Amino acid sequence: MKILYVYPLHIEGGSNIHAAEFIAACQRLGHQIVALSIPVKKGKTSANIIYKLLRFNINNFLNLVKFLKTYSGDKPDYIVIRFQTNHNLFFCIAAARLLSKLVLEINATRSIEPNGRTHSLESLLDSWSFKLAHRLFTVSTVVRSRLLISYKSLSLDKLSVIHNGCNQPKNYLTADTNKLILRLGLDGYETLVGYVGSFRSWHDTDSILSVAQNSPPTTGYLIIGDGPGRKACEAKAIAHNLKNVHFLGNIGHDKVYQYIELFDIALLTIPQKWCDQPGGFHGSPLKLFDYMAMSKPVIATASGDIKFIVEDGVNGYHVSPEDTDDILEKIVYLTKHKEFAKQLGRNGQSKVAEKYTWEANAAQVASLCLSID
Repeated sequence: MKILYVYPLHIEGGSNIHAAEFIAACQRLGHQIVALSIPVKKGKTSANIIYKLLRFNINNFLNLVKFLKTYSGDKPDYIVIRFQTNHNLFFCIAAARLLSKLVLEINATRSIEPNGRTHSLESLLDSWSFKLAHRLFTVSTVVRSRLLISYKSLSLDKLSVIHNGCNQPKNYLTADTNKLILRLGLDGYETLVGYVGSFRSWHDTDSILSVAQNSPPTTGYLIIGDGPGRKACEAKAIAHNLKNVHFLGNIGHDKVYQYIELFDIALLTIPQKWCDQPGGFHGSPLKLFDYMAMSKPVIATASGDIKFIVEDGVNGYHVSPEDTDDILEKIVYLTKHKEFAKQLGRNGQSKVAEKYTWEANAAQVASLCLSID
């Protein structure tokens, strides 16, 4: 089949990784895929409704021109569009419905965020977008449930769940890993606990620092990533003299696996306010599948879909939001029981290989396309 895939292109982040991996997986499965990326531009916030409507129409018109040009040149069998909460692809969605068979991918709406605030016009555009699509899929059961509650006209039969994933990264030689440990000055630690994130509001790095503060000096913490909260996090580590916490900055996704290979234990911590939403945390974090694919035992906040992807005592451990005592207790236990920790990691790797590869993701999207009458 030939698929036109339309997606927002951010400066950095998981959205771009998802798009690149999905496109590559479709190609490996033998599908023709035409990718149209729409750069995400950060505009100035304004309370002026006239300005907002003008910007909305201009952005939508420019994106529609790109879409129609691509469509006319390739004539795809199906169109898959990654939904944007700012609705800059609304005209494209409307045109796609008229021209072809449309599948909409939904990661979130503004109403899913902790403050739960969304303008009535935004909700209307959400509803119209969902009605226009022949099929929709979300990245988690939580998003699907929230959409069904918020948008009464949505049919359960029309709305599927397709999680993110990860393909098996290449194996890294022990010699290369040891060289990297020496280069980073991490050879003095018995256990290395790692975290990958973008320092945004749904990433609980404060809990990681609290755990590090109470950890023995033989346990080191690696925090990989960049984002709006990084400077504050680093300042807090300095203020508390946390010499066992090492910030490695932004590392490209193609290289991050060699750093995840250094981890003995991986963390996925979500703040309380994000877990308090109906159904819990709504995301399908790429880092989780990356950790598991690299055979790392995961200590994860048990919220949303995370609590069934990470099986407590099988491929990792559950902890309650911001429960730093429990996180530390689990780290200490896995440090003392290294073979058990490795077995948890192997179990996680097997689960990803069985259920959560990008090929599995792409195959489910293709199946959804074929289900359209």
